[in-house]
Amino acid sequence: MHGFLTDPDEYLYHYTRAEVAADHILPDKTLRFSPLSNLNDPRDAGTRLFSIRSGAITPEYDHADVHARLNSEIVRPCVIASFTIDSPAAVMRRRPDGSEPNPILALHERGFARPRMWAQYAENHTGVCIVLRRNALEDAVMALARATAAIVVKGPVTYQNAGLPSLGPTDPFAISKDNFNRQGFSQAADRHFDTHWRGLFFEKNADWESEREYRILVRNEVEHDAALFVSIEAALVGVVYGEKIARGHLATIARNLLDTDIQLAEARWQNGIPQITPDNPRALLQRMNVLDNGG
Repeated sequence: MHGFLTDPDEYLYHYTRAEVAADHILPDKTLRFSPLSNLNDPRDAGTRLFSIRSGAITPEYDHADVHARLNSEIVRPCVIASFTIDSPAAVMRRRPDGSEPNPILALHERGFARPRMWAQYAENHTGVCIVLRRNALEDAVMALARATAAIVVKGPVTYQNAGLPSLGPTDPFAISKDNFNRQGFSQAADRHFDTHWRGLFFEKNADWESEREYRILVRNEVEHDAALFVSIEAALVGVVYGEKIARGHLATIARNLLDTDIQLAEARWQNGIPQITPDNPRALLQRMNVLDNGG
């Protein structure tokens, strides 16, 4: 997990609060996929405003109703989990000019060594970074989706500032009335999702670009605005805890990792350089003098 990286696509990293990891993620070995309305970017969380392109007007699809129905059928069935990923620059391989890679610079590009992510999503280094094997997590999501006839889309987020809509067929926020009239509302909404899911859910403004976000989105038409819990038992590789984590949360996390193969490490910074130090859950609890009690 914290050794030299050979494959930048191997891991996903999920930053969260210590109490969420200690009380929910690690005991249950599940990860919550949340409705889009819970996200912190207004481009994600807000109601989509769709432009309705010209076409024959059927009374059933009037302007007063169409935006709410599109959001209900395209947006509200979706739940999402967000991660950060390693940069290709984190891979320790010889450079094209023949020079040896710099291990310190490569470490800065790892998903668990992102100081702004620690500050924003792990509550100023008091939280944790959950390390997951990407293929195993995606397999678990797909298995759950098959059982519920849900649709799964996944991939990295692209970053560009939103501009004026083109209103053409490539515009994810524009749809023709003809599509409703020919296909029926629900089928037209389904087809619009299939065609435009990247533009609708996997684009963010350029200010977010340093996050290197990777998303897995599940569209479940049975339940709207309901969280989904996915097993991470096969995917969970490690937990990196922040240098300011509360003692009680750290002890709970360590107990959850006893007698498992899940790796534990601490993230600190020294002169701006990330220091990722492996730890042992049992030894940690012994150092804290809480191995055999609830302290």
